[in-house]
Amino acid sequence: MNRKLVLTIACTSAVLMSACSTREDFVVVNKSGEVIEVQYKLKRCTPETPGKYVDINPPAKLRVKEFLQSSHVWRNLAKDQYKYDGLMCTFKVSVAPDEALLVDYTYNYRGHDSEGSELHFALESLSLTGVKGTIMLEGRQAQTQFENESGEYVIVYE
Repeated sequence: MNRKLVLTIACTSAVLMSACSTREDFVVVNKSGEVIEVQYKLKRCTPETPGKYVDINPPAKLRVKEFLQSSHVWRNLAKDQYKYDGLMCTFKVSVAPDEALLVDYTYNYRGHDSEGSELHFALESLSLTGVKGTIMLEGRQAQTQFENESGEYVIVYE
């Protein structure tokens, strides 16, 4: 094969692969009827001194009714609506009944059992606390408890 043909094939493949990019969300849904507290710790986070700029996605929420619609836009929470501990790399967020909380997202996630799936998952641990008790998940267990629901990965607290 000549070099021009190889280059053309490589460029075409790159364009096609980037055009097929998908985003998969990791979401906690509160169906308990009471407020719950969600705490999660990031895997790849460098502890920072307070006040220093850190490029971390803030938590985002939707009403469950909005979340169930095929096209929805997450609303990032204001800093006074969650707690972030930059030294421990943890978020704490109160989630009202019938709210969905976006805790992570990634691109081109092919499921929990796909090779390298843990590299796409940014949470080290996750805990959900409400009147019905606490669910504590760490490592791979935190990742695999999210169930695939039409391309979005969901944990429901009932």
